[in-house]
Amino acid sequence: MIRLNKNIPAAAGLAGGSSNAAATLVALNKLWDLNIDLPMLKQLAVSLGADVPFCIEGGTKVASGIGDVLLDIKTPQLKLLIVKPPLFVSTKDVYTEYDKLDFIENNYTIKMIDAINSGSIVDICSSLGNDLERVTIKNYPIIGEIKKMMIERGASGTLMSGSGPTVFGIFDNWDSLNMAYNAFLNEGFFVYIANTIDKGIELYE
Repeated sequence: MIRLNKNIPAAAGLAGGSSNAAATLVALNKLWDLNIDLPMLKQLAVSLGADVPFCIEGGTKVASGIGDVLLDIKTPQLKLLIVKPPLFVSTKDVYTEYDKLDFIENNYTIKMIDAINSGSIVDICSSLGNDLERVTIKNYPIIGEIKKMMIERGASGTLMSGSGPTVFGIFDNWDSLNMAYNAFLNEGFFVYIANTIDKGIELYE
């Protein structure tokens, strides 16, 4: 039996299920002495979900293919506030609706790579983009309201995570972040403080 202590909310656009799958694969590889190397483990992970290989390796990546072809780039050091409204969003439903929309070309990825390489938080914040906001914010306007409140409360940039409904904000300093944390918490949102890291699944024995 596998007992999972789940801390990442379900249906939140935070890859909670994928990271759980990644952790289970890495743990079983160790517990059963399978000695599967990282490239093969990532190949197995794709069958569980396109983003499971990323969750195994972690860090900051440029993803291509279905999200399983990963290119390393350096991890920027960012202070993050994560806010989830009390609702659940189906990733499948969001993608189904998105596929019906007209295609709009963008250069989010190229701009973000350049911004990360520059080390400028201002450039990183101005390069944020998520096409799925076109669907999820339309269906759940509270997400747009959270983004607006993030900026009003001191965030330098903000974006919906994945297919939503969770929103993250990038802050310049911990004082502003903590004040925003308390404000959102008092309003009944699920709120988390985080920072970027350059690693994935770790085993503790």
